[in-house]
Amino acid sequence: MQFLELPQTLDEWLPFVVPLVTLLIGLGYFLMPKTVLGSLGLEGTMKHPEGIGAGRSNFGGFMVGLAITCILFQQPILNQALTISWAIAAFGKLVQLLFDGGLAQKPIINVGRFVLACVLAGYSYAQSGLPEYQMVTPENQTTLLPWIAAAITFLFGALSLLLPKGMLAIMRITHKGGVESANGEPRGILAGFYLGVSALLLMNPDVLAVPGMFVGFALGLGWVMTAFGRMISMLSDRGNTLFNWSAMIVELVLAGLPLAVIFNLVK
Repeated sequence: MQFLELPQTLDEWLPFVVPLVTLLIGLGYFLMPKTVLGSLGLEGTMKHPEGIGAGRSNFGGFMVGLAITCILFQQPILNQALTISWAIAAFGKLVQLLFDGGLAQKPIINVGRFVLACVLAGYSYAQSGLPEYQMVTPENQTTLLPWIAAAITFLFGALSLLLPKGMLAIMRITHKGGVESANGEPRGILAGFYLGVSALLLMNPDVLAVPGMFVGFALGLGWVMTAFGRMISMLSDRGNTLFNWSAMIVELVLAGLPLAVIFNLVK
């Protein structure tokens, strides 16, 4: 297993392109949520302006978590997770362009992000391909707990893709006046990374064996970074609310389900 081996040549750097770009975009959401989400036409609701902190948690958490896992372990299955995530994000952006008014409002930003998602998905696919699809049902506790976390994450992703406005309402975010197309934002990155990581773990729920171990770690770290982003939001975005405390507890539980099995905390 490779771990933190720094590339020495251009060819060795090529597999790191998509993880590094993903990390930079995720850090943008994580560190500057008001600026990044604002440029997309999103803001906290009138009653809950602290909702803008969801950029740190929901939007940035999984991007940062998956990118870090890819860089640390350099495993094909993780690059395949990136491929699926960016491909779904591209599909979601296409739906936003065609059905949510993305071509009429902020067309340059929306088309540019669609093209970027397509390029990243295509490049990642060229590096690693796609896994064979095989849905696996859990057979014991060591597969059930990660499977539950993945299934819940998959539901969040499906909600983001199919009912983006409802997902924004849950996060206490709304579109800025006159930018209704921003209601489709969850269809992109949010749906892509929730669905991309969780789908692979649903196919590989045994996190005590390769490749499930790496996907389980990516899912767990994604939820850890989501919870960490929410904690920062609670400290920096006036987000010390009952909702954020409750959400952070749920996120830590979802992180703990696969990680507890991986680190042998559950027998």
